[in-house]
Amino acid sequence: MKKPWIISLVVGIAIICIYFFGTYSYIRQYDSASEVALKQVMALYDKKLEAVSSLIVVSQGVLVTSGQKEILSNLSVAEGVYKDAVKDHDKIVGAKLVDGALSQIKVEVNKNALLSTSKNVQAIGAEINSIEVKTAQVRDEYNLTVQKYNTVIKQVPSSFMAPLFGFPIRDYFYDSTSGIIKQ
Repeated sequence: MKKPWIISLVVGIAIICIYFFGTYSYIRQYDSASEVALKQVMALYDKKLEAVSSLIVVSQGVLVTSGQKEILSNLSVAEGVYKDAVKDHDKIVGAKLVDGALSQIKVEVNKNALLSTSKNVQAIGAEINSIEVKTAQVRDEYNLTVQKYNTVIKQVPSSFMAPLFGFPIRDYFYDSTSGIIKQ
């Protein structure tokens, strides 16, 4: 009489374990997808920083002489925050600071006739604009991936398992021009 009960218990426990393992795998799949998407966004920000560094090299003398040292300092701080970031949230904040500093630089370059007519500055500006278009597309893809991931970890049974295995709610990447989450 005890054997059927024990067998049923073992089978029940096995089914529950398989179910929870499947749930873990499901969460991990979305977690991995959001990590990959963030790496794609960050790779574009790395390219953008390289292009901005080139722009600074070309225009630094003019910006410094026109009293815009603060803008260069802001970029330096933003670049430091971005490069030193370890957590995803900090990377997103650093990227937003880079965008803000770049916006200030663009305004100053456009105000300065010597810089705005320079072929080198125009070429670098076109490169930065191209990178920004790609970044916006990849950022939107990242936000969609994060939206799916966050939805998954808020649903039962994932909502019980996500905290147990250290799956955090992920931050969205804000649109640098409006500060609004694009979804």
